[in-house]
Amino acid sequence: MTAYEFLKSKGIKVESRGEKLLLRPKELINDEVKEYVIAHKREILEELSRGRVVWRNPHAQGTLEARRESLTQCVDAIRWSANEKVKWHCEREQKQHRRKPDIVRLERRVEALRKAVLKGNAKLSDFGRVIDDWAKAVEAELN
Repeated sequence: MTAYEFLKSKGIKVESRGEKLLLRPKELINDEVKEYVIAHKREILEELSRGRVVWRNPHAQGTLEARRESLTQCVDAIRWSANEKVKWHCEREQKQHRRKPDIVRLERRVEALRKAVLKGNAKLSDFGRVIDDWAKAVEAELN
């Protein structure tokens, strides 16, 4: 695992501004992380400067298969990001979220909208809004 991947696995986002590293969110930056970043700064800067490719579509550009695959990746990334945010809140609050009826309804709506987006019958932005509503509902239930 690279230094960049290690930080990412801890939920830390890293950007570079010249020779400076910007780390977010601040609440995850503790002494251990600071020491790690100082020890691996050069490696992290090199990784960021290489312009890492996260994913490459295996289908020919412009084809229906390529569009579907790109859309699937986007939808799954949005869902993954929301799940990570909820997971972080659960760990912070040291609670497990219960699947109350309103949350279950939102989960069903998320899945229905995911299918509709992939079929071309709904917008990706609508999916993003519903997944945000789901994450907010879970976070509210935790507080």
